[in-house]
Amino acid sequence: MKKAFLLFPLICMVFLASAQKINISPAIMRFDATPGEPVSQRLLILNNGDKSQILRLYVGDWFRDPNGGHVYLPVNSVKETCSSWISLSHDLIEVPAMNSVEVIVTLDAPAGYQSDSMKWAMVFLLGVVEKEDPLSPDNTLSTTIEESFQFGVHVYNTPENLTETSAKAIDMVPLESQNAIQLQVQNSGLTQLRGTAYLEFVNLETGEEFNSEEIEAPIFPGYSRHFNLPVPEKLPEGEYSVLGLFDYGDTFPLAGYETTYTHTKAIE
Repeated sequence: MKKAFLLFPLICMVFLASAQKINISPAIMRFDATPGEPVSQRLLILNNGDKSQILRLYVGDWFRDPNGGHVYLPVNSVKETCSSWISLSHDLIEVPAMNSVEVIVTLDAPAGYQSDSMKWAMVFLLGVVEKEDPLSPDNTLSTTIEESFQFGVHVYNTPENLTETSAKAIDMVPLESQNAIQLQVQNSGLTQLRGTAYLEFVNLETGEEFNSEEIEAPIFPGYSRHFNLPVPEKLPEGEYSVLGLFDYGDTFPLAGYETTYTHTKAIE
């Protein structure tokens, strides 16, 4: 069985990495590789610290869960992966203090591959620290390797022929304990969408209109995102028609879902 791990540990490691003064550029590598024609890009690792840093590089899979959390998996675990197409010029580097190192990332889509959807993967950069262990009983000194921090560089491959974008708002669920309404949106197109979700309230008795806060987020093709949108603080009690909207572009801008909602003030 494949094991997944969630975003929180990586966030902590990225925070630790910032303390080590390591900068990675770019944070997202975008390819439009043609099958059978390798494409390469440069990944720059800059060490602004006063100590040399050793980094281990490797490729893996990942996806976003419905709440936006990142789930990380081994190579070839995700249907839409391009991780096995990626090669790195180095898998272990040392970056001197106040200096930089370039790593070449090559994406080689196999000949005959049918570009039916965007593909993605991640290049991980893992900080490595060498520590000298105390003398052993036989008076020999040994060295161990510890992992100290981690970065993830997003890799997207979106061939030029993939232009279809579409989304569906599939459900709205009241979250009474959070004083919010969850809008569920599915990316039904072939490429990643980045859009903004929000709610429009119309009081069925007075016709007065209210809007929720907006939440912006990306959605991979074939995946869903749950937007927990707060009910406006000053929304009067009453019956409302609620329209949940996801605005994701100029050509086909909106996906919507409508329902009714009864708003009552929480008892303090």
